[in-house]
Amino acid sequence: MTKQKILGAIAAFVVGALGALSETKAMPPFWEISPDGFGFCKRVEAHGGMLVEAPTTLSRGERVDGPTFGPPLRRFHVPAQVGIMAGRCFAGCGLLSYVAFGANSQLTEIGEYAFENCSSLQSIRIPAGVVVIGAQCFVACRALVHIHFEPGSQLTEIGANAFNHCSSLFSICIPAGVRTLKVQCFCMCRALAHVSFERNSQLEEVRAGAFACTGPICVRLPHRVTFGPYPFRGWGSGLVGSSPKVFFGDKKAGDCDGIRGGTDLGIATIPKDCETLPPYCFQDCHFLTFVNFERESCLTVIGQSAFQRCIFLHSICIPASVQKVEERCFSLCNGLFSVSFELGSQLRIIGSRAFSGCNRLQSICIPKGVEELRGECFAGCINLLSVSFEQGSRLRCILPGTFAECSQALRVILSPGGKTLCSWQLEQGWGKPSNPS
Repeated sequence: MTKQKILGAIAAFVVGALGALSETKAMPPFWEISPDGFGFCKRVEAHGGMLVEAPTTLSRGERVDGPTFGPPLRRFHVPAQVGIMAGRCFAGCGLLSYVAFGANSQLTEIGEYAFENCSSLQSIRIPAGVVVIGAQCFVACRALVHIHFEPGSQLTEIGANAFNHCSSLFSICIPAGVRTLKVQCFCMCRALAHVSFERNSQLEEVRAGAFACTGPICVRLPHRVTFGPYPFRGWGSGLVGSSPKVFFGDKKAGDCDGIRGGTDLGIATIPKDCETLPPYCFQDCHFLTFVNFERESCLTVIGQSAFQRCIFLHSICIPASVQKVEERCFSLCNGLFSVSFELGSQLRIIGSRAFSGCNRLQSICIPKGVEELRGECFAGCINLLSVSFEQGSRLRCILPGTFAECSQALRVILSPGGKTLCSWQLEQGWGKPSNPS
């Protein structure tokens, strides 16, 4: 083969290669970043960090598998054409501090554990087209301070534990389309100070432990929200600073009837259309000092241990609509000195140990609809001096142990002008704890 033919063949090959490359560049860009694509890049030591610009030469439907055992990943730019970030795609990238999305991003889903334990990630802006943030998506992102959602966000689902243990997260505004805050989605977010919702929010449910063990926090919830168990359990405990608040609708601290200096108080405002406070909903909320029930409340049940160990809760007025105060509801509320019931109270049941260990409680008047005081209902109320019952009381029995370990000066007035049980009678018949056997 002559030299001229060889050069011609090489030229033809180069031209063909360039044409193929041109066609490749024109192909539709890739659609998905694969599961574990860049996972645990922090495991490998390398010279400096690296900026990864995802390729745009893959066919639609193909995936990008990142350097799982390559250099530690520090920055990542997600092209606009990416539609899915699959589960664990950046899990464990401990040096990843920057993630950006291309303009007009087509991203619709961020998968489960996608950014799990990305301990250097400080902020992220979620594209408007994202519909789902998967379970544990940002779990243990301890440096994450800010999460922004682009205007017009289409987000409908925030998965369980999505932001669990994001201990630096300061504030978040939830898009209007989100209907449910799933189990423990903001649990252990100790720095979280403000949670708000866009106008016309469609939020319907706050599930178990959604804000459990957070710091002093202001949560402004829409009306007609259903709660799962212990949504605020441990809320505000263990930290010093501004006290926690829960508002519904557009209410502000100063709008709540009976609140003085509202911005300095730990406040929970319960809307009138809330029918049930679930079990453990405010258990261990150590900063809670005031509970405000809106007028014409429809509340019928205050669940088990709902306010247990709210040690700075000073007083409470239970709405007339409440029919049942479940067991241990106000147990060990050491600062509770005043318990009252609205006129026309429909209360029928006070559960066992409902007010046990309320050391500062001195007197209480039981509504006439209550038929029995269950075991150890007021046990350990060492300063309780007077228990009376409304005229026309339907009380049938006081179970053993109801007033165990109460003050020696306690008097129980069964009805106005009626029989009174003094301390020694209570000890003989009513004051001893129930037999464990």
